[in-house]
Amino acid sequence: MHKKFKLTLRTPEDSLVSKMVESVYLTTEAGDMMLLPQHASVSASMAFSPVIIKDGERIEEYSVYNGVIFFSNNKNEMRILAQRASLKDKVDYDGLKAYLRLVQERIEKGEDLSGIHMRYLEGQKLALVEGMEVEAK
Repeated sequence: MHKKFKLTLRTPEDSLVSKMVESVYLTTEAGDMMLLPQHASVSASMAFSPVIIKDGERIEEYSVYNGVIFFSNNKNEMRILAQRASLKDKVDYDGLKAYLRLVQERIEKGEDLSGIHMRYLEGQKLALVEGMEVEAK
């Protein structure tokens, strides 16, 4: 049995993680998950989640916004694709607050937004508010 699996964490701008790890803990829209080597194949989405990566004694924590995860049992490989992610201690709170203000303004104006756009912006707002509350703790 494998003791590790390949993890990749990417945003549109950067590849943040690409290495073998022992476990990953995160929260999807369906609930909390801990993924270990040879996990059953799964895909899920997340609005906001702390992503805790364990490799031996080393633990890294990332804050991930608007992501999807894929775990392939056949390949023993996990991919996290996110709109935004950073190490927890390097979160740009000013940038998040500015983006939240922009989202709130667009929701309030509501001009020329389809139902899909409005639901997307409301989801963005919820993820940002939840993420900032968790990060503040």
